[in-house]
Amino acid sequence: MWWFSIVFTEIPYDGIDQDLDGADLVDQDGDGEPSVLAWGRDCNDRDPTVHPRARDVPGDGRDSDCDGSDGPRFRLLRLQRPRMRRPS
Repeated sequence: MWWFSIVFTEIPYDGIDQDLDGADLVDQDGDGEPSVLAWGRDCNDRDPTVHPRARDVPGDGRDSDCDGSDGPRFRLLRLQRPRMRRPS
């Protein structure tokens, strides 16, 4: 008796499950976010450090959190109202 196996390569984002694992490949980098090509929110599906939940480092020239721009160059300081002391 002869046994043979056919290995199918998955083509991402086409809506077809070629490798018969039950789902189409929509997250190539494995960061847990589907690619924008598969109606997800991951703007760079080849880099696992870039996804909507990532921390965007200001001024590094990369849009790490997929919001359309690099993080702010300057940190915004939160101003606090001065506390009034009660006279003793």
